[in-house]
Amino acid sequence: MGRVLGRVRLSVAADESTSPERQRQHIETWATSRGHEVIGWAEDVGYSGAKSPFDAPALGPWLKQPDLRGSWDILAGYRLDRLTRRVRYLSELIELAGEHGKDIVSTTEAFELGSPLGKGMIYFIGVFAEMEWDAISERVTDSQRELRKVGRYRGGPVPYGYRKVKADPGWHLEEDPETADIVRDLVDRYLGGESLSALARSLNDDGIPSPKGGQWATSSLSVLLRSRALIGQSTHKGAVVVGANGLPVQRAEPLITAARWHDLQDELAKGRNRPAGAKSGPPKLLRDILFCGACGSKMYHQKTSSRGRFYTAYWRCSAVTHPRADGPRCSEPYVPASSIEGQAVELAKVKIGHIPRTVEVYREAEGPAEELAVVEDALRIARKERDEGLYVGEDDAYLNRVRGLIATRDELRKMPSRPARMERIASGGTWGEALDAAESPEETRAILLMTGMRLTAKNRGIDVGVSFDEGIIAAAFPAEVSA
Repeated sequence: MGRVLGRVRLSVAADESTSPERQRQHIETWATSRGHEVIGWAEDVGYSGAKSPFDAPALGPWLKQPDLRGSWDILAGYRLDRLTRRVRYLSELIELAGEHGKDIVSTTEAFELGSPLGKGMIYFIGVFAEMEWDAISERVTDSQRELRKVGRYRGGPVPYGYRKVKADPGWHLEEDPETADIVRDLVDRYLGGESLSALARSLNDDGIPSPKGGQWATSSLSVLLRSRALIGQSTHKGAVVVGANGLPVQRAEPLITAARWHDLQDELAKGRNRPAGAKSGPPKLLRDILFCGACGSKMYHQKTSSRGRFYTAYWRCSAVTHPRADGPRCSEPYVPASSIEGQAVELAKVKIGHIPRTVEVYREAEGPAEELAVVEDALRIARKERDEGLYVGEDDAYLNRVRGLIATRDELRKMPSRPARMERIASGGTWGEALDAAESPEETRAILLMTGMRLTAKNRGIDVGVSFDEGIIAAAFPAEVSA
């Protein structure tokens, strides 16, 4: 009587003809008919036959650990391809069996491992198992390629902002009402001036999980905001998936317009990193508002302390320690925080406190502007793929693709259109009332940023200049501006 280790493997738990239950039944029937005892099972569902059996979560320990390896005499599978679909791994299994006095059995295929003819037969079966795997892999690759061409969802992680739905035929992506608005809000806030770190902190404070279920980080936010999934498109091996017409394939309705996505990429490319030595935490009141009156560089909040005790807070020009490439090191002294911060709020109230408050809203493109943006993007993609060696195909096909896109672009350019834009609309109350209602320095800063305030200071804050976005005055008093 031999001790049998039953091997059960399935790449996908869906095929009833080789289901785990059916495989176990075959192995148990075979063992009982020969007077053997099944002492254990190594079941790996969802594990590919192209991978090494020695690395399989369930089977691997039975092959590599001496105590488990010594507990069985026969490794039995429903078919040889349940053990492996690669000849090189089959050879390793046969070598292990020879070294440790084991036998390898297929309950549906006849071969004897102990004879030269039997070994030849097992290798012959193994070669056909590998050929079958290669054919399956090629069919899957072809199927995935076709799904990409028609924009169908082909499995894998669902892009944040979408959900998968069963449709005819197959699966498709549609907007997820819970996360799509989060995506659009993140885009608006980043384009409005907030940093990735501030956005990540806000999401975590609100208890909104990241796409993987954990905490948000600037890296995961950057990946999300740079993804073409925001405009319903996808990439494959670094190249944008395009159709026969040369345009990017739409696998879902875009969450934002193509023009807005490109604005977002431009802002992300600029980056909003803190200067060396700057501390993390909520931005100080005049961050991105206060500039050096001598050289025009940004000023940053700092403070002096000794032995952990706080003494003085001040704002200092960034070019004092990190001069710009086009200028010398700035010699302008620091500006006391206590005086300049109070002046900033009072200046805003005096200059624009009486003006009705307005907010910027995004207006969608009118006419063919959106289609034109998509075509121009497709042209950029085509040229980039060619320049970077990502294009695979005939030269004539590439030229026809580019010529077709250029012809489409030229036709769209002839049509009247209005691009996507930001417009100011009244939001109720005045800027002064909004500043008075602010409950924290962060809220006050957000309001000052909305006004487009730019404050300059030099001579320790004695000389102060201020300006605001002219658009807020134009929106409040359009007749006066146009007169």
